[in-house]
Amino acid sequence: DEPQHLVFDLQQIVGIEAVGLLVLVILGLVLWWSGRTQWRRGFSVTFGAGGYRGARDLHRVAGIIVAVVLITTALTGILVIWRTEVQNILPQSVPMTIRPAPKVAARSDLPFRPVDDFVARAHAKFGDSLIKSVRFPGGHGRVVVVYLQAVGTVRPRATDQIWFNRYTGEQLGLYEAATLPTATTFLDWMLPVHTGQALGLGGRV
Repeated sequence: DEPQHLVFDLQQIVGIEAVGLLVLVILGLVLWWSGRTQWRRGFSVTFGAGGYRGARDLHRVAGIIVAVVLITTALTGILVIWRTEVQNILPQSVPMTIRPAPKVAARSDLPFRPVDDFVARAHAKFGDSLIKSVRFPGGHGRVVVVYLQAVGTVRPRATDQIWFNRYTGEQLGLYEAATLPTATTFLDWMLPVHTGQALGLGGRV
């Protein structure tokens, strides 16, 4: 349990940092704004009034350009870290698909089924899609999840996921990227936007 608590604590720290970054950027925009009639001054750089004035103008212009990236980074980071909390506060009228998180109790009367069986069943469900990974939530091996490359969506690294009881082979859950409601799809886009994958190599750089 200790590593899980550590990851949880680090995620909360990152989330708090994202909130702090968002506040700093908003304050920077407030300080940059010169009014509706003089907003163009915020993009001007004056070198003839001394080095300090030139450096301050460069800082202001660079700041307003980078602010777009920083706001995107902060907002998407907040939505990735606190996704569950965001889902919980959405109105019930907003359709959402919650990612499965099934639990399976330990059993001594049945052995674990071979992982290959679950991979074959995933292929039977989703066709010849590429297997991206096979995971065992909780680290105990009682639940197995097969991740396959999703079809029917342009979201980077989108996967179709299918959960199984490793003792009985029972299907416990399904998460299909191409059939998700709009709100769930929006939240799933936050990670590739946050990491820059949504824009390819240039976005990641």
